[in-house]
Amino acid sequence: MLSILVDSRNESEEHLKSPISKFLSSTFYSENEINTKEKIDLAIYLGNDATSDIGVLIEAKKPSNKSEFPTVKQLIKKGFQEILLYYLRERVDYKNNNIKHLIITNGFEWFFFNASDFYNLFYKNSELIKEYKTFRDGRKDTTKNELFYNEIAKKYIDKVEDALPFVHLDFRDKEVSKFKEKETCKYLQIIFRCSFTWKKFLETTVISLIKPFIMSFFIL
Repeated sequence: MLSILVDSRNESEEHLKSPISKFLSSTFYSENEINTKEKIDLAIYLGNDATSDIGVLIEAKKPSNKSEFPTVKQLIKKGFQEILLYYLRERVDYKNNNIKHLIITNGFEWFFFNASDFYNLFYKNSELIKEYKTFRDGRKDTTKNELFYNEIAKKYIDKVEDALPFVHLDFRDKEVSKFKEKETCKYLQIIFRCSFTWKKFLETTVISLIKPFIMSFFIL
């Protein structure tokens, strides 16, 4: 699974989009359109072309860019601030209420977030939405994204960081090698295409089967 990513670890983030897209389209999303959209690194559409709504938003970082990539103990990195901006643009500006998941990845590590949690913790925060619209409409002292990242997103993420559920998966984990390929694919399918909330996911018996893949959970 990592063969298409290993040779890309030192390439640019733009280059990394291609192997990630190929990995997803050849495994879990073979019937879905996977492409960029405006500034979004990668988007998985609900249908087989870009006329359908986006169901999954993806922010890609090259493995060497550790300063911008979240960690289990610290989500507030640029990668998370970027995925929040993508979400607000898609949810507020395009009124897309069909978003299912948000992903931040460097190819090896994957952070999975459920869109329902972004809805409750971010979209329903009227102060955040007001500030986002002010920034979007050019009514701040700059239109550069760094203002949104550092002065808007950061403070709102900080307020909910400990309450935001997520799944963290690292393909380099030595435990993964203990599974046979068919078993691995079956368990990964559950994670990548999980259509219910992480809280419900954690309550199911299947969690005991895929425990080696799950590095951390934060639940409400």
